[in-house]
Amino acid sequence: MVADRWKVDHRIGKGAFGVIHHGIDSVTGGEVAIKFEHRNCRVPQLAFEAQLYRKLPAGEGVTEMVWFGREKTFNVLVMELLGKSLADLFDACNKRFSLGTVAFIADQSLRRIENMHAHDIVHRDIKPNNFVMGKDSHSRNTVHLLDYGLAKIYRIHGNHIPFRDDKKLTGTARYASLNAHLGRELSRRDDLESLGFMLVYFYKGSLPWQGNHNAKTKQEMYSAIKRLKRQTTLEELCHNLPNAFLDYLSYCRNLSFDQVPDYTYLRSLFSKLTCETGKNGNFDFLDWAHIDLTNSELLPTARVNDDGAETPAEAKRAPTHKPSTTARRRARRRGGKNFGHGEASSDGGSGASSSSITPDAPAPMPPPRASHLDLAPVGLHVYR
Repeated sequence: MVADRWKVDHRIGKGAFGVIHHGIDSVTGGEVAIKFEHRNCRVPQLAFEAQLYRKLPAGEGVTEMVWFGREKTFNVLVMELLGKSLADLFDACNKRFSLGTVAFIADQSLRRIENMHAHDIVHRDIKPNNFVMGKDSHSRNTVHLLDYGLAKIYRIHGNHIPFRDDKKLTGTARYASLNAHLGRELSRRDDLESLGFMLVYFYKGSLPWQGNHNAKTKQEMYSAIKRLKRQTTLEELCHNLPNAFLDYLSYCRNLSFDQVPDYTYLRSLFSKLTCETGKNGNFDFLDWAHIDLTNSELLPTARVNDDGAETPAEAKRAPTHKPSTTARRRARRRGGKNFGHGEASSDGGSGASSSSITPDAPAPMPPPRASHLDLAPVGLHVYR
């Protein structure tokens, strides 16, 4: 049991920073997803992720955080249980989506991203695994955005963070913006460019830089993807696609670092496609309409591509280490039991250490500086 209320059931996912279990609320009988992170992990991030969920007000496509706190040796985040990710649905549809389905995804995803950006958050890991359909009859046709493990606050007290060009790759290499590969600080434009790559992938079934490129190391993999992205023009990428794809990516590529995107214009590009296909306002056209989503318990962090290009989240959780006897004694004198937390670097993002990274997965970032967010104590119980 978690907090004497949520019964922990079978495991439904394993991500970068812990595991996710199916759970039952003993009070209401409702289903939940319960995310566990060991308190002794080198770079804990669940408190930061919980804080970001608190920043996002309840609304359409916003995942509800039910509770956050500590249970024995774990930090625990209880969330609403959702359905299948777009990555799973894409596989179920033989790795091709129709134009109407892509237009639907574009509209819904842009709304989720716009709402997130309005609350000062950039996701930095936009990809199919992190978009999930609702589970019940009221939300099954609503796209939700999940997994803020690599997210970052880009606007602090109304001031945009400064531009930098000395960064490591953040995000999933397949969908990361060109700026991410060039070591630039990521901002709103990069979430949108990653979404553009995702939409092209859904409609074409592949991207030019997809594959292992015979790389022996992750750096060789990243370099190969970076080279192909620089060589592939947007016109080549969008060849034989409706003009909306090229117009979308060209707009995103031309945005300045701190420029506010015109989300309405971007949605309009794809809403025109929806009207042209005659499927506006009817969900029966979705390619997965025949799939019973109410029986799905898969989360985006639980999925691994058969080509090895995407792992469960972007960087495996850093291994825990046993504290020294001296450290234990000092902790006991302070009355604490929490050992082995890593140090935050100068970067303002969130994530794990750079070790144990698989091909086409990003180098994760450390947790944010405490001054960047009014982080509540890890032990604070929060109900929404």
